[in-house]
Amino acid sequence: MSILFGLYQPDQGEIKINGKAVKISDPNDANRYAIGMVHQHFKLVHNFTVLENIILGVEETSKGLLKKDKARKKLLELSKQYHL
Repeated sequence: MSILFGLYQPDQGEIKINGKAVKISDPNDANRYAIGMVHQHFKLVHNFTVLENIILGVEETSKGLLKKDKARKKLLELSKQYHL
């Protein structure tokens, strides 16, 4: 995630967005591609699951409760689509 967000540069490979190779030199570049990152310090919040980290900031709720089932289904579909 730190490479995708531009905090570190990759040793090899490339980042593609919509099939086009892009260069992300810093977080400002990442933001221009709508890539964001939530930094999580272990002492500030409880440990999150992968799902909770992914939906953080864009989570869908109903009556104050997270709709994790819907988010989990979408995440699984994306994981399959992108072979993650």
